[in-house]
Amino acid sequence: MSINIDYAKVAPEALAILISQENYLKQVFSQQDKLGLAELELVKLHISQVNQCAFCINMHTKAALELGVSLDKIAGLSAWRGLPYYTEAEREALSWAGQFFLPQIPSEAVERARRYFGDKALVDLTLGINAINSWNRLCKAFKPSLA
Repeated sequence: MSINIDYAKVAPEALAILISQENYLKQVFSQQDKLGLAELELVKLHISQVNQCAFCINMHTKAALELGVSLDKIAGLSAWRGLPYYTEAEREALSWAGQFFLPQIPSEAVERARRYFGDKALVDLTLGINAINSWNRLCKAFKPSLA
């Protein structure tokens, strides 16, 4: 039995915080050199796949396609390490996102990501990872309609 709670109606002030965060992410990723909005969508889609959030997988697949991400990249995302489709920046971003599924992030991973992205872009990417994890949990718990 699925339980649907309209979290936007129940807690609009809290949802406004998440939406404000998304607006910030959209602004900064539309201006970054190494990672743009398309790359952020790939990260969001990958995390949503790992978290098994059907609503977010559906949403971010469509968004990635609209931003010009190839079907090869989308279809191969669960095995990205073994496929040649991904840029260095995408690989670094996906690798960094994967660190958050470990019990502890190794200092070597932090230093590698820091060297590649720089402090500001790494913080922004980490905020994007945090944001999609928040959305995944809301959507998995309260099951918004896919329609």
